Amino acid sequence: MVFTRNAAMQGSTVRAFCASVALVACALASPMPAEASESEAAVQFIRDFTDEAIVKLTDDDRSSAEKVSDFRELLVRGFYLDGIGRFVLGPH
Repeated sequence: MVFTRNAAMQGSTVRAFCASVALVACALASPMPAEASESEAAVQFIRDFTDEAIVKLTDDDRSSAEKVSDFRELLVRGFYLDGIGRFVLGPH
């Protein structure tokens, strides 16, 4: 069975597609909101944190005890452990 579309359906599909493309283009062209600087700061924090962790934890010249100490320091400094614990334990 061959499906055919009439001209009216094709026209509405093209209009919907063009409207979608125009909407996306306008969204991309609009100035970034204030949250963009916050997200950039968050991205920079993650980059710095992971770079530091990689350097400290993969250095073959450091002992295992030093790596464990560095890991604990990174864990406490980089993660909200109280909030994570409350989330995991719930109301208990």
